[in-house]
Amino acid sequence: VNQKERAVMFQFPEGAESFDITFSVTCTDCVFTGGRAFHIGTTSNLCEEDTPAPTLAPVPQPTPRPSIPPPTPRPSVSPAPTTLHTCGCPTAFDNVMAEATAIEDANANIVMSENNLGGLGPDSGAEEIRLEGYYRLPDGTVLDMVVRVKDGSTYQSEDTSQNGLYGDGMTALVNVKDDTSVTVTVSLEASVGDFEFENQWYMSLYDFDTQKNADRQVEEACIDDDQYADIAAFCEALTVTRGLPNSCDGTRTDITHTTIVAQAVGFGCDNPLDSHDLTTIQCADCEQCVDTPSNAQYFPVNQKERAVMFQFPEGAESFDITFSVTCTDCVFTGGRAFHIGTTSNLCEEDTPAPTLAPVPQPTPRPSIPPPTPRPSVSPAPTTLHTCGCPTAFDNVMAEATAIEDANANIVMSENNLGGLGPDSGAEEIRLEGYYRLPDGTVLDMVVRVKDGSTYQSEDTSQNGLYGDGMTALVNVKDDTSVTVTVSLEASVG
Repeated sequence: VNQKERAVMFQFPEGAESFDITFSVTCTDCVFTGGRAFHIGTTSNLCEEDTPAPTLAPVPQPTPRPSIPPPTPRPSVSPAPTTLHTCGCPTAFDNVMAEATAIEDANANIVMSENNLGGLGPDSGAEEIRLEGYYRLPDGTVLDMVVRVKDGSTYQSEDTSQNGLYGDGMTALVNVKDDTSVTVTVSLEASVGDFEFENQWYMSLYDFDTQKNADRQVEEACIDDDQYADIAAFCEALTVTRGLPNSCDGTRTDITHTTIVAQAVGFGCDNPLDSHDLTTIQCADCEQCVDTPSNAQYFPVNQKERAVMFQFPEGAESFDITFSVTCTDCVFTGGRAFHIGTTSNLCEEDTPAPTLAPVPQPTPRPSIPPPTPRPSVSPAPTTLHTCGCPTAFDNVMAEATAIEDANANIVMSENNLGGLGPDSGAEEIRLEGYYRLPDGTVLDMVVRVKDGSTYQSEDTSQNGLYGDGMTALVNVKDDTSVTVTVSLEASVG
């Protein structure tokens, strides 16, 4: 466990004396009673490079062991952070639907001529899913979408009867068994005529979601970054992480990869029937929600927020993608379904509902504000997530050492956060003597429950000064939140 990977450090502006932060312990299957502990400190070595172990003289062995490569060093804290996550629609996706309409025959009849992925059925024949007539070009060329298991990968499914052409749109569905992965190759191939990919093309993946208990089923995908030119995705229901080391299968170290991980609960009723009409499903539209009112908490479901679309470079004829159904409490046997299509309306603005003349009411209802419009697809994507150490954190440890007295004796003079104990006295946690400045000033770190917030804990005996360092610990009850104010206050000077 790398403790640095489980920590964050904030830089506060000049003049700031305190900050508020909300701690939450979330759960849907809340079976524990001990709560969870949050740790609060000031400076840390989060952004310092790890000190390499000293080089030792080799010890002779009767049978020499193969040398182990040294660990990859942490990146320097000086450069700007590497952006791993992006959300939105890059400008490369502005005209996707127009380009698709220009080559599609709206009256084309898509025929599933093969449905035997990996030789598992449900049909016999070629070991592939082939949607024949997926695109019919003006010159008579017919393009099929073909899905095959990549050489070296193993496909497992509990229900291949789900596989094949899905819905009213142009979608191939692949069912994957729980706790397994499969890498498939998706391609557009000419079954009639000759075709060369002289332009960019697009593929979409839809309906990434999870079980209510995410320990039991989560849908994930992985694609190597050298296979695509750009990606469009929204971050409300997905975590899309780009630039991760190595290839998806770990066999190549000269490239990076992208992962897509579902974060929201899904139902059969929210599966997209038409890739060109990704829409929002309301509870009233879903029998599973109407019949089980507790499911209303997961609605509405915006199908666009559970999809990604890739732009592929000129000349690319296929791509490989790995689908995974992950679980730690693997109790289901039906697997999960992954949806594959080409162009979609993911980056198109939603068509607003028509404005109707107001209907007189005996008692006028208050007006409901309109929904926030989706951002335009034209601007470059807004970067919402960053990972790494900005240059502002380069000298954190040196600055801290300059004001700390290493021999300072920190005393916990108060430990009664929110009046819940374990001690009596002021309703705070106070670590006295946290910083002792050269001029004699003594700064205490103080944690208080913010006015208007409610603190609940099952075990306040955990609270207070923790470990050998300069850390305050706060225990928070399961399925609750609390906002605390953390400040440095002068008790002397």
